[in-house]
Amino acid sequence: MKYIIAAALGLSVSGVATAQTSAPAQAPAAPQSFWSGWSGEGNLGAGITTGNTDTVDVGVSLKVAKEFGPWKVGADGGYDFGQVDGIDNRNRWWVGSQVNRDFTDRLYGFGDVSYEEDQFSGFD
Repeated sequence: MKYIIAAALGLSVSGVATAQTSAPAQAPAAPQSFWSGWSGEGNLGAGITTGNTDTVDVGVSLKVAKEFGPWKVGADGGYDFGQVDGIDNRNRWWVGSQVNRDFTDRLYGFGDVSYEEDQFSGFD
């Protein structure tokens, strides 16, 4: 099987200077349920053509994210399939996850892990 594995871990400092202002104290927020506060997007596509060449293409993907305090987590994944004249020419799936953490206004860290498997790619 052919697959691609990618992982990144980094720490970055932004170059934007911000003015420090004092804000009035706020009461602590009530704890959130794990399932509340998620945002995301999904995609579903399909195409079929007939004629001299018959093709079928199907793709689905999902991306979700959630922020809580200085943390932001996200995940994505999807699947692509294609066929020309009854012969598979695309069979690919992937999943990934990201974690970001703000330490200060100018310093943050992130981690990214992903896995991809593509039957027709040139990578082994």
